[in-house]
Amino acid sequence: MPSSNPLGELSCEHRYVLDRLRALEASAASLDLGSVREILSEIQAYSAPHFRKEEEGLFPVLGRYFEKAATSMGGPVRPPGGPVQVMMAEHKSIRMIVELLEKALNRGEAAEVRGKAQHLIDLLRSHIYREDHVLFKAASANLTSEEVEEVAARFQRLKKP
Repeated sequence: MPSSNPLGELSCEHRYVLDRLRALEASAASLDLGSVREILSEIQAYSAPHFRKEEEGLFPVLGRYFEKAATSMGGPVRPPGGPVQVMMAEHKSIRMIVELLEKALNRGEAAEVRGKAQHLIDLLRSHIYREDHVLFKAASANLTSEEVEEVAARFQRLKKP
C-alpha cells in the first residue's frame, strides 16, 4: 500500500539532508577533506533517490496542477514549466556543484573544496526551504486526494528494483 503522506516523506528526508549539511559545513570550515568526502558521499547516496521521487513522482503530478491553474487564468505558466521547472533546474545545479566539489577533493585543493562545499550548502538549504515552504505547501493545499495517492503510488513504483 502506498504511503498516504508522500509530501511528509520528502520533508522528513529534507531534515536528514539539513543535518548532514551542518556536518559538511563544519568539516569544510576546518578543511577536513576526508570528512568532507565522507559526508558528501552520504548526501549523494541519500539525495539520488530523493531527487528521483521528486522528479518522477511529485513533479509530474504537481506540474499538471500548475498547467491547469494557469490555463484557468487564461495564460501559460511563467516561467515555462512553472515552479516545477525551477526545482528541476536547481537539481541540475546541485548535481553540477557536487561534481565540481568531487573534482576539487580529488585534486586536494582545500580552499576550493571549502568554497564549493559552501556553495552546495547554501544552494541546498535555499532549495529545501523553497520546496518545504512553497512547493509542498502548494501541493498540500491544491492536489486532490487522488493526485496525492498517485504521487504515493509513483513513489512505490520507484522503490521496486
